[in-house]
Amino acid sequence: TEVTHVTRIGFRYINRIETTPEKNLEYYLSSQLQGFKFESIEHDFSVSRTEALANTKQGRLRVHCVQFLSEKDASKSPLLPPDIGTQLFIRPVLTPAHCKYAYLDIDHFKQYENEPIRFELPAISKHLDLLHQGGYAAFMSGVTPKAIKEWQ
Repeated sequence: TEVTHVTRIGFRYINRIETTPEKNLEYYLSSQLQGFKFESIEHDFSVSRTEALANTKQGRLRVHCVQFLSEKDASKSPLLPPDIGTQLFIRPVLTPAHCKYAYLDIDHFKQYENEPIRFELPAISKHLDLLHQGGYAAFMSGVTPKAIKEWQ
């Protein structure tokens, strides 16, 4: 078979960010992604979500951040966010007790809703590069300079 038309193109990056006893999520995530804090409320389980959407010149940008308290996470610390189904057996990722983790999920895509476009590799590659640049910019504004330095 041959690919002739495209109805959607894009990049989706999913970053799992784990804390340590010495470094909390505030160390890694910019304030715009930190969500509601339950620190002064006694609780057994918490999840916090932030989501932002923007229409860009290249398409639609979605930035989604979900934070979990690891030892009480009902999903047993999955490797991927819950909305990504998989048939693979994936062992749970163990986050140290009393440490949080977050998924920073960035999706930048173009949907050709009215009519699919013809698949022409040079044009598609150029558009994918622009979508990648937008996703990268969102990632860089969502994490702290200290986090970037640590991950380099």
